[in-house]
Amino acid sequence: MDCRVAENLVDNYIDGTLRGKELESFLKHIENCPSCYEELETYYIVHEATKQLDEEEDHLNFDMMGLLEEDIRERKIEIGRERWLNYFSFGISGVVIIAFAYFLAHVVFPWI
Repeated sequence: MDCRVAENLVDNYIDGTLRGKELESFLKHIENCPSCYEELETYYIVHEATKQLDEEEDHLNFDMMGLLEEDIRERKIEIGRERWLNYFSFGISGVVIIAFAYFLAHVVFPWI
């Protein structure tokens, strides 16, 4: 992913609409590109500060950079879960196909 693409995805990241491979590529890019990380940081701080203005005073958190780091950690965990779920789904699908093939070969068409 290049900087131009990453910069165009900042809003999608903040809105939480970035998913899958695109999210993973975006996170890898911002980890290795200080300029893009800084842009994400700026937009994230503005977004969080605006959001917090609408919330009650008891819940204000002024550590915006800490919030961003926590958000990035959570998104990485989400990517790991999605990857694990994909592998698990693939494995289950394989078992189902093998079981179905066994069923066809030994129950439905035993003469084959």
